[in-house]
Amino acid sequence: MLTTVLVILAILAAVGGLLYLTEATAGVGLIGLACFLGILARLAQAKQHTDHIHEHLVEIQDRVGKLPRLELPGNESRTV
Repeated sequence: MLTTVLVILAILAAVGGLLYLTEATAGVGLIGLACFLGILARLAQAKQHTDHIHEHLVEIQDRVGKLPRLELPGNESRTV
């Protein structure tokens, strides 16, 4: 939720910045816009990767949870 709000604010700031470009600063503005888009793409890629890893870890956790618990010798009341 917070990330979405920050991205929306960043987009509004980028659009506002583009509106104030002059001919002399248009080149720098385009480079800044390209960097901004690259950063947004990297954030989207990181979120996708994190979601994929989380799904994989949940799947592993489910598999491990189905394994029988091991009893430690000499201490039957304690499990691993």
